[in-house]
Amino acid sequence: MEIPIVFFAWNKHHSRLIQNEKKRKILFTLLQKLEFEEFKQYLKEFEVPNKPLKDLSLGNKKKLSLAASFASNAEIVILDEPLSNIDPVERQVLKNCMSNYKGKDSCIIYSSHILPEVIELCDNIVALKNGNCVLNTKNENLNEDSILELIKWSNWF
Repeated sequence: MEIPIVFFAWNKHHSRLIQNEKKRKILFTLLQKLEFEEFKQYLKEFEVPNKPLKDLSLGNKKKLSLAASFASNAEIVILDEPLSNIDPVERQVLKNCMSNYKGKDSCIIYSSHILPEVIELCDNIVALKNGNCVLNTKNENLNEDSILELIKWSNWF
């Protein structure tokens, strides 16, 4: 059984990667699975300007990528630091969208080193250290201190 997966990460190097023919084919495959009306709705909600990709700010490129990820209706979406370089007002809009997407029988794998965001957005928390899982727990009444304490004690086992 094939599970649709979308990986979102955007940095200054990604726009150069799209120049590569193989990468363009992968992007085209993703765009074919896009629910276009839903994509347009996300772009409107995220207030992404109607400009060429090269003229968008880094924050707007990230919002565009998130819109494409959510509109793909993939069962698994992997987000790597999606809220970095996003202004505070837009952060809340994106958080709301992530919460709504989570309710669609889908899974968001959210990678971040910002614990308050992780606590706010994630149902389960996994912490990795040197490539090893040092914490895997449900997010039930956790706070930064309790997570750090659990990670600290995991070094004893």
